[in-house]
Amino acid sequence: MAKPSGYYVLAFTGDWHTNSSVGLNPPVFHREMESKYMPGKVGRAVWRNWRDFWKVVDGKKKQYRARLISFCNGDLGDKNKHSAVQLISNNDTEIQDAMAAVADVPASISDDVFVIRGTAAHTGDNGKLEEWLAQDLDNSVWYGDKVASWWMADPVIAGLRLLVAHHPPTSSKVPWTLDQAVSRAASQVAVRCMEDGAPVPDVCVWSHTHPPRLAQGRGLMGVWGFFLPPWQLRTGYSYRIGQSFGRPAIGGLWMVVKNGSVVEWEAEHFRPGGRRPWIAP
Repeated sequence: MAKPSGYYVLAFTGDWHTNSSVGLNPPVFHREMESKYMPGKVGRAVWRNWRDFWKVVDGKKKQYRARLISFCNGDLGDKNKHSAVQLISNNDTEIQDAMAAVADVPASISDDVFVIRGTAAHTGDNGKLEEWLAQDLDNSVWYGDKVASWWMADPVIAGLRLLVAHHPPTSSKVPWTLDQAVSRAASQVAVRCMEDGAPVPDVCVWSHTHPPRLAQGRGLMGVWGFFLPPWQLRTGYSYRIGQSFGRPAIGGLWMVVKNGSVVEWEAEHFRPGGRRPWIAP
């Protein structure tokens, strides 16, 4: 058996929104009475991009002979209590089956998987859908003896101290203050840790904000922060708040760490779909 290399690959994704018709869904979404839902052209492209992301991550794992730890950062399923019009199913069993199919892509190549809880409006009180997923995975890292999912994961990996949570303490919706919002969030964490006498994390990773790209910033005490892009395309709510322009991006973040340092990192972005403008005859 080869000796451990000391390298770790960390992979971060969030906001899958599986069961949303504009979210991340497997090629076949099985339903009751042997019926099925099959995503359209853009939905299939999202699935291909999902697999492409994990091919890159798996390549890094093999390149560095590393241990791969994946973070599934909340809103992994969707049973939106505000509006069900873009949902595929209201059946928990069907949603769970689809989530398991999506999670199998990272779980099959990961050594350890952290499942983070998201927003109650999407995944149920106390992260019901995420807790089910965490308990279902064979290689998930459990929060405790009876609880498998996490509100916030704060592991130390290869000497690097992390904070991974779905909801950031602040955010921004405009491009010119997006990175500053990440810096503010990282600074808030640093100040709170100093006030509590707790160790200050090196890297914080959040989701929830659905930015058009990976947002990054550095806060007080040198804390690096990231807002992950989602795996859900534009929803009816996006149009309501005026986000109807530009092509929405999906993607994730990976980093290689060793001896307390980030050796290499990159955001992978994909822009599926897009349509040509109508030109008057």
